[in-house]
Amino acid sequence: MKKTIIAASLVLTSLLSYSQTNTFFVEEQNYYNKSSVTPLAQIQGTHYGKDTKFGFWGFAMVTETWGELYAGPNYTVTLSSGRIVELGIAGGIEIDDDPIRGSAYIYSEKSPDSTSAKGKNVFYLTGEYGGSGYWYQGYFVYNVTRTVGLGVHAQYAGDIGPRLQWTKGHLQIWLSGGYNLEEKEPGGLSGLRITF
Repeated sequence: MKKTIIAASLVLTSLLSYSQTNTFFVEEQNYYNKSSVTPLAQIQGTHYGKDTKFGFWGFAMVTETWGELYAGPNYTVTLSSGRIVELGIAGGIEIDDDPIRGSAYIYSEKSPDSTSAKGKNVFYLTGEYGGSGYWYQGYFVYNVTRTVGLGVHAQYAGDIGPRLQWTKGHLQIWLSGGYNLEEKEPGGLSGLRITF
């Protein structure tokens, strides 16, 4: 099942990254706690419809012992303030005795102008539920310079705490440290993202 999820992820990724109206990222993350470091990989692609606010997105996440894949519609609107707001829902499968899984997200972004990343702020919140239980991730980041962002981050079994982010071109590196709500101990996360 895990190999099927990885193969389907690659096919979905190639389909979603075919034209200019798409976004796509690959991210490697590490969970840190007192006794271990746990890596995971995420892939997400979004296809935006031409001359419409509706689109399609897909997401996959894989660890050494678990994986998931889902896809669904999304809707994007630009507010009069210049803020972009995107909403999406999806359904799919995971490695579990009960393999059905669902997800929803909201993404919002505002830049002071189109030529500078300084002052840009991004909000993201996603939640999932399926046979293996729930999962969430959320963050808010404000770019204090063209490349450095500061904010807060919360993620299931990772941490809730401050986030430091560095972005240059298609590469983003981020760190977060704080308290793991699920394990009730200190925790941390790191991420390396490449966006296409």
